Amino acid sequence: MDGDYVPYGKSARKARAQKQTNDDHFRREVYIGVIDQISQELDNRFDEINMELLSCMSAFRPSNSFVSFDAQKLYRLAEFYPKEFSNNNLLKLELQLHNYIDDMRHDDSFKGLDNIVDLSVKLVQIKRHKVYDMVYELLKLELHLPVATTSFKLVFSAMVLVKIKLRNKMGDRSFG
Repeated sequence: MDGDYVPYGKSARKARAQKQTNDDHFRREVYIGVIDQISQELDNRFDEINMELLSCMSAFRPSNSFVSFDAQKLYRLAEFYPKEFSNNNLLKLELQLHNYIDDMRHDDSFKGLDNIVDLSVKLVQIKRHKVYDMVYELLKLELHLPVATTSFKLVFSAMVLVKIKLRNKMGDRSFG
């Protein structure tokens, strides 16, 4: 009975019949509870579109011989950029994606790449960015997204500060 878990208010005989160890209890009660809380926090911070966008972006990762590559997700990612990808460009992208992944997986110069920055550099070095121009365009947009998001947040923060300062100055003038 040394490692057995006895729930509060239960008899030891009933606890022995259930054979639940402390480890089992913590896995069921504590770990699952923490995972649920983390999941809820992510749901609160990221809406469905942001989660889909992040999921689509992960399909470009070159690690482990492009194991996370998913042509459908990359196609969906391109649909988030209607100005950059017209219907004709989407068709061209769809054709390029299938050839692209076969080419990347069979070319030794793409082995060992871990991130999309290295992937984009390698594509330019061996001039494959011209062969897969639509794929490369999508890759560039993906590289710009974190920078654009950060820039937007910085500009928004600056606007809030300016707005607060203007309000304070206007309040000082009206009483002065």
